[in-house]
Amino acid sequence: MPDPLPLARMRALRLVAVPWAEEELALLQETAATAGRRLIDVAGDHGARALMLGWPADVDPMAVLGADGEDLPGATPTTCLVLAACIGCCWPDPDAPLLPGIPVPENQVLDALASFTRPGRPASESLRTRQAHWKSAIRRLRACGFLVPEEQDSLIRLGPALAGWGDADVRYLRDRHADLPRLAGEPA
Repeated sequence: MPDPLPLARMRALRLVAVPWAEEELALLQETAATAGRRLIDVAGDHGARALMLGWPADVDPMAVLGADGEDLPGATPTTCLVLAACIGCCWPDPDAPLLPGIPVPENQVLDALASFTRPGRPASESLRTRQAHWKSAIRRLRACGFLVPEEQDSLIRLGPALAGWGDADVRYLRDRHADLPRLAGEPA
């Protein structure tokens, strides 16, 4: 039986470097397959290749976990909106691959959100309050792997968790690309 420790390490770290030795990579692939998972090859830090765990395309992760989705907490509408803005800003060309996208300053995403949201918000909900919620959502998205963890440059980069999205999800994003929040003047 393959050693489960490498898979536990991958779950904890989200990304691991691609092993240099072919036999080590083959063993990792066998271990993932034994666990009903697959390895996804993604661009890691500074474009280096890395691996993450994914589910086979024909598997619904919620069903595997014995959940119907209704009793599990999901992303808040704010988090979904912030992810849409990050994708809209970091993925300007829907004909290009979703990943790795382009890095953009955090302020560009916040400005895109400010221009996208309704101007008729209650007076009690100032732009500063909304930005605090948006920044909190950015931290959650980074923690979940949808965005790359923050580096010193405060740039937003699309994260490896998006590599686990299926072709149908990316196709839907391509079809609705013009609807994603972005700044006026950015390509749609």
